[in-house]
Amino acid sequence: MYRRAFLLLLVLITGIALSNAQTYHEGIAGLPAKAKFTFTRQYKESTEVSWTVIDRFIAISFKRGNYYLEAFYNKDGKWLRTELPIEFSELPEPVKASLNSKEFKSWHLGSSYRIYMPGKKIKYKVYIYSSNWDEMELLFDEKGVRMIDNLIY
Repeated sequence: MYRRAFLLLLVLITGIALSNAQTYHEGIAGLPAKAKFTFTRQYKESTEVSWTVIDRFIAISFKRGNYYLEAFYNKDGKWLRTELPIEFSELPEPVKASLNSKEFKSWHLGSSYRIYMPGKKIKYKVYIYSSNWDEMELLFDEKGVRMIDNLIY
């Protein structure tokens, strides 16, 4: 009896873990139709496409020219944002000044991204790390003002 209960519990745990795992797909085959339509219209010249579903969003990673980008769409195919990794030197001066302020002086810079948003808005995402390897994600507008909102819609 205990053995059956243990096996049942093991099967349930495994099933839950597998249902929560993200599956990455190569190419655009199988991409939900609405997101596929929007993506292929928006990024015609893309290669090395892969995608996954994260919660209620579709994340599509791809190469365009010499750059690797990641575009996010909702399940209805609406484009939410596209992120391009950039060097610290490519950040606008106001964003650099904000990062060099007293508030973040003891933190170490990590990766940074230029985020293209609907309405031709641009934001910047920067990861910083403490000496204990605590990570913080910061979001700025083009004027270097730290945004409190996150990128989830």
